[in-house]
Amino acid sequence: MLRRVGSLMRLTLTDPRAAARALMQDEAALGQAVPIALAVVGFGVMLSFILAQLMPGPEFPMLDFLLGNPLLYAGFQFALLLFSVVAIYAVGRMFGGTGGFQQALLLMSWVQFFMLVVQIVAVGVMLLVPGVGILLNYAIMVNFIWLMVVFITELHGFTSRLKVLGGMIGTAFVVAFVASALLSALGMGISVQGL
Repeated sequence: MLRRVGSLMRLTLTDPRAAARALMQDEAALGQAVPIALAVVGFGVMLSFILAQLMPGPEFPMLDFLLGNPLLYAGFQFALLLFSVVAIYAVGRMFGGTGGFQQALLLMSWVQFFMLVVQIVAVGVMLLVPGVGILLNYAIMVNFIWLMVVFITELHGFTSRLKVLGGMIGTAFVVAFVASALLSALGMGISVQGL
């Protein structure tokens, strides 16, 4: 199992397209997509708690509240993962993609796990070489976006990574607009009730 994970990590670094194809062809993993997603979320919550203790940052009341309630935080993270998977699956299908929901869930779970491992390595480097944090954060962000583009392209059988990137940016804008509208409506509702 660990050997398989290690080989997939190396393949994701050297040839993310091949890594995406290997995951989508793994029938055993596809059948366990939900448990794998839950395990990745649990690992992420545990890592967030450990990092918050080792490297406390600026205070964010919402984040502090979630970290103080691990089950609630895990539920929130799983909901975010599911939302991203549904968006990737639905928007991709809308534009002629052929990827399945389980494949999308497995791929996004793997991307999340991979980035968590990268984050662990980055924290180690920052502890050893203070001052490289900003550069590492930019590198991690670029790597995440690149992986998302490659994995979504492979998932849906698209041919243009540039169009996939454009679709990601467009979808992000739409989601941000809808979320902003919902929050504004909620705030308006609260203010009306308070009158």
